[in-house]
Amino acid sequence: MARREATAPLLANEDPRDEFDDEERELLRKEEAKHIRRERARMVLCLGLAIVLTTSAVTITFYFAKMSLDGFGPASQTYGRTFYKYKNRGTVLEGEPTSLDTLLVGTSRTRSSDSLVSDSAAGATAFSCAMKTYNGAIAVDPTGNPCGTILEAAKDLGMLTGVVVTSRITHATPAAFSAHVIH
Repeated sequence: MARREATAPLLANEDPRDEFDDEERELLRKEEAKHIRRERARMVLCLGLAIVLTTSAVTITFYFAKMSLDGFGPASQTYGRTFYKYKNRGTVLEGEPTSLDTLLVGTSRTRSSDSLVSDSAAGATAFSCAMKTYNGAIAVDPTGNPCGTILEAAKDLGMLTGVVVTSRITHATPAAFSAHVIH
């Protein structure tokens, strides 16, 4: 079939596919098949690359926060509950949990290695190094050797660490997590 003139109008009963002869149709089919194969290969390559990049970039993030309330015991907690109840004009029911109750996991009573009464340095060392020490010592064992703190262990595992305080960083409690001092 001869090609239609470019100026001739396309009639409703004409099939636009009929404007090519068999040889041209075969050439178009081959080009279209080549284009489809290229598109499929490109999609498979992109999908494979996305899967490889995604699986290699997936990391499991783990956050750990330790809150140390120096000198905060049952008496302070009772005072906090009473104040909370007062501020809410008595609308808080007896035994209703406060926001601190969701954070409190446990309390500890420690004694230092050289005294029945622990000071802040020895108490914080017990938390940071999981061992008792003598009063005045910060993150060292009873013989004066530095002990590994929980922050040092996290850093060794490649974690980012930090200490946030409302006092000076040199106070015994925060210092026990980030320094070693023989007293």
